[in-house]
Amino acid sequence: MNAGKIITLFSTASGSGKTTAAINIAAALRKDLFNVCLVDLDVQFNDVCRYLHKSSDKTIYSYIEDSSELARVNNHITRSQNCFDILAAPQQLEESYNISAENVEDILGQLRYQYDYVIVDTTTGFGELTLAAIAQTDILLFMGIVDFIPTIKNMNIGLDTLKRIGFEANKIRMVLNRESAKTDISIKDVEGLLGRKFFHTIPNDFESCLNSIKSGVPIVESGNAKNIVQSLNLLAKKISNPEEQSDRQGLSKIFGKLW
Repeated sequence: MNAGKIITLFSTASGSGKTTAAINIAAALRKDLFNVCLVDLDVQFNDVCRYLHKSSDKTIYSYIEDSSELARVNNHITRSQNCFDILAAPQQLEESYNISAENVEDILGQLRYQYDYVIVDTTTGFGELTLAAIAQTDILLFMGIVDFIPTIKNMNIGLDTLKRIGFEANKIRMVLNRESAKTDISIKDVEGLLGRKFFHTIPNDFESCLNSIKSGVPIVESGNAKNIVQSLNLLAKKISNPEEQSDRQGLSKIFGKLW
């Protein structure tokens, strides 16, 4: 069986819209009949299930605690007939402390051979679990917002760190969220500071995002908010473009270069 692609959403800024983007990318890919699993690696807060109004005792932690001889991660997936599958974050905060980088490597290594696309939502910054996901990643969607200069500075630090740990630049896709938000900083200036252009921009539509969270329904499945729906669908199609190529790197290489 051919390996699927691992798409990781990453940011150096809180409130960048990673979870919203991850959910909608997964939903859009599923609408295009791809087999999709969304992994919630923001393990302390279980944001994906909260967003989608789902509750399940099948989680990353339940897999790790599974002592059966036939323990496989696919036995701990929250499944949906009409939507994408989810590997949920732990239900309890204290359970998150038992998840290791090796667990993440194991989980993603299994899932990539069971799905066309594995979408990974991460916590902000370079934590151990996020680095483990990055090590397995085919495409890294670096989510950014351009609200003020320190945010852009942190994005630059993030790009420099990815370079320093040996992550290939051609796997990085810069995504600007809330593109039409009022700010004194132009996109062109930000691209100049970062030294690269944005791969995609998502328009600012706070009302549609809020309604999506309230209803538990991904934005791309709603009949409203035409601009942001088109943008999110287009982002998913850019990801699923067959010309997108990837080379994988090992976990030890990334950890070795960072430390």
